[in-house]
Amino acid sequence: MKIVPFRCSECGAERGDVASVAVCHYCKKTYCLKHIGCDPVGSKHVCVNCSNVYPEVRKANRRERVKHRLIDAAIYGCLALALYVGFYLSFRSSHQEVWRKDGKAYVIFPSGQPVIYYLFRPLTVVDSKLTSMNFHIGPHLN
Repeated sequence: MKIVPFRCSECGAERGDVASVAVCHYCKKTYCLKHIGCDPVGSKHVCVNCSNVYPEVRKANRRERVKHRLIDAAIYGCLALALYVGFYLSFRSSHQEVWRKDGKAYVIFPSGQPVIYYLFRPLTVVDSKLTSMNFHIGPHLN
């Protein structure tokens, strides 16, 4: 008895061992592991061609894509928030001044650039509540 190697229905590659091939659940053709994947709904093997044809596979794939996009959006949102807070802390540490009149520390915002003040305004409110830091636009007049 001669052992015939498995042949991939997509690329035609011959595979000698059973571990490197799988049979599609829908079309029952043999594929190498490059051209077959696992159905997101269950543990069925689905080939590249059938994954675009059967609606339940397409719907499950769409759900997976949406889930990954939400995870990516959350990661990018956290990264943007970390950068925003980092820039604020950098600005805060480089623009502090102690006013001689009352002896309190102030973060001085440039008077000619109100955009910076409004950009960091949400964090200044939180910062003043947590650390009792004071804020001022433009230098103090003595």
